[in-house]
Amino acid sequence: CERRDGFHLNIDACHVRIVDEDGNDVPRGTTGEVVISNLINKATVILNYRTGDRARMAVEECGCGRNLPLLKDLEGRICDTIYCDDGTEFSSALLTVPAADLLRNVRDFQIVQERRGHVCWDLISFPGTERNKVEAGLCEITGRIMPPSGQVEVRWVNSVQTTPRLKRILV
Repeated sequence: CERRDGFHLNIDACHVRIVDEDGNDVPRGTTGEVVISNLINKATVILNYRTGDRARMAVEECGCGRNLPLLKDLEGRICDTIYCDDGTEFSSALLTVPAADLLRNVRDFQIVQERRGHVCWDLISFPGTERNKVEAGLCEITGRIMPPSGQVEVRWVNSVQTTPRLKRILV
């Protein structure tokens, strides 16, 4: 939308739903996974395709006057989601974006979540990296985002997990 308040959806071409992890529709304004059904391609019909994207639909009508559904926020990927022990969840981008300056001091990194409410930063050091400074900064940033009951750990490692195409897995 020209108001920069979201994305109007062409529901004649593509049906969009927002669902929870069990595939159930969530109420407008609630974040979930984007599921699409392509209504145009008659040769290969794609129904209820889980995109892996996290988003939410606007609760209110758009101020521009269009009556098309409005995708309010794209909040990252499901695979990059941090799960807190109080039930809240957020994209790992909420950690990596404010940590960008600190992360320039490491060769590579990965955020690992082995259990709900616990975040571990796996870091590969450059020679001469001020490890204490990096650790303190990452703990402070993570502590601002996670609920007080969350646990933060920093580990210095020799390698991080990658996909077969050598892309870093964030969570």
